[in-house]
Amino acid sequence: MKKTLIAALVALSTGLFALAPVHAATDEHREAMKEKWQKMTPEEKAAAKEKMKARYDAMPPEQQAAAKKRFAERHPMAAENAQAKAATPAPANAPAAAAAPAPVK
Repeated sequence: MKKTLIAALVALSTGLFALAPVHAATDEHREAMKEKWQKMTPEEKAAAKEKMKARYDAMPPEQQAAAKKRFAERHPMAAENAQAKAATPAPANAPAAAAAPAPVK
């Protein structure tokens, strides 16, 4: 019993020490991506956004829901703004009026 407990504690402590570099690498990667994004031109940013949108659209609905949840956890203010924008209905007659030709007399 004691040997099993000791083995479990050793395995757990080793696992926790192994996770520390992974966390640091994730933060470093995030910083590098942020700097890369800031250095991009508007055309490059537009192309990157299109690529991300295409990747998102190719996901199954369950995976899209999980991605939305992760985004909301990481960016709470942006998620609130996106929900508010989606909840606001667009005027129904505005696009139709602009597309309709003028009456001929």
